[in-house]
Amino acid sequence: MSEEINYKDQLYACNKCGYCLSSCPIYKQTLDETYSARGLLTLAEAAQAQKIDYSPVLNDRLSTCIRCLACADDCPSGLKPFKLIQQTKEKLVEKQGMDIPKRLFCRTIVKNQWLMGKALKWGKALGQLEGSVPDNAKKNFFRMFPEVLKVDKPKANIGFFVGCAINLWYPQIGVATVKLLTDAGYQVTIPKTQKCCGTPVQTLGDIEGAKNLMIDNLKAFSKVDAVVSSCASCGFMLKKESERLGVPEQFRKKVFDITEFLVNNDIKVDANLSVGGKKSKKTRVTYHDPCHLNRGQGISSEPRELIDGIKNAQLVEVENAKECCGGGGTFRLFNQELALKIAKQKIDTAIDSSASVLVTSCPGCIMQFDDVFEQHGKGLDVRHVVELLAL
Repeated sequence: MSEEINYKDQLYACNKCGYCLSSCPIYKQTLDETYSARGLLTLAEAAQAQKIDYSPVLNDRLSTCIRCLACADDCPSGLKPFKLIQQTKEKLVEKQGMDIPKRLFCRTIVKNQWLMGKALKWGKALGQLEGSVPDNAKKNFFRMFPEVLKVDKPKANIGFFVGCAINLWYPQIGVATVKLLTDAGYQVTIPKTQKCCGTPVQTLGDIEGAKNLMIDNLKAFSKVDAVVSSCASCGFMLKKESERLGVPEQFRKKVFDITEFLVNNDIKVDANLSVGGKKSKKTRVTYHDPCHLNRGQGISSEPRELIDGIKNAQLVEVENAKECCGGGGTFRLFNQELALKIAKQKIDTAIDSSASVLVTSCPGCIMQFDDVFEQHGKGLDVRHVVELLAL
């Protein structure tokens, strides 16, 4: 069955029951059903039946999908509405094309990560972006290491998929990842020809642009035994979303999140978390589940198992740990007010837990939390789990 026929069938398979409303973070803030999965699929169905146009107005509504994947959690029809919403975005691009800024970003800027960092800063300065973007790191990750990090008698050759956020803004996450792998006896290969995973390009509806990036990445990682990512969204794209881009199962099966890889291979990490040099005092830590790791890849227990193994760390669970932080990758850049509203209950709960460190497994979530805490003038120390493990 072709993807086009399947798309039509699934649109009509939505029985409009509304179960998705209670899980949609956008609907819960706006109470406007045209922002919900049910509302967006109704609009998509109308466009498919030529009752409404594939117009900029439709595009504006579709772009508010935060891609938290929660709409699929309780769907009695077994649909994944977020996939249908994505396909509708692609139909818009197919029929309407891309404006010049979007095309420039998807086909040129995203291929050069240094340029992308600058472009986002310019976009903020010119008022095109709402959410803040961190300053670029003084030295990006790719400049810190040679392409191959050799060890004696390597267990395997592991390719490290760095991702844009780690390279540009959070190189310390990459440094910690490499340390954990090499300390465990793995040779680490960091292909300099690797590109963006394609998530932001696909989200903007440019499926061809995403395919082109994926082709480059397949070539870059063709000679490694496994691919490890420390970004939930990159891992979700490489492991799951890439199937519809034509990426073979053989490649997708060798992609692992760093926490998944460490636990699956029973890698013991001797980490000791301390505050102010007092190693005898336990530090309270709470964990946030990135949507693209928990829902997207089914990884939730592994980060917690690793945190539990850190000396002098006390994991404090909060009831909304698995709810979206409001970042949604590029969503926060264009919808800051909504992003802040979604994050409020998350940060209130984290602060009320009396934890001093908020840990997660995605640099996109870290960017969101850092931004929100800065807006509120108070907050927690936000870290990637590998940063604690590498202490």
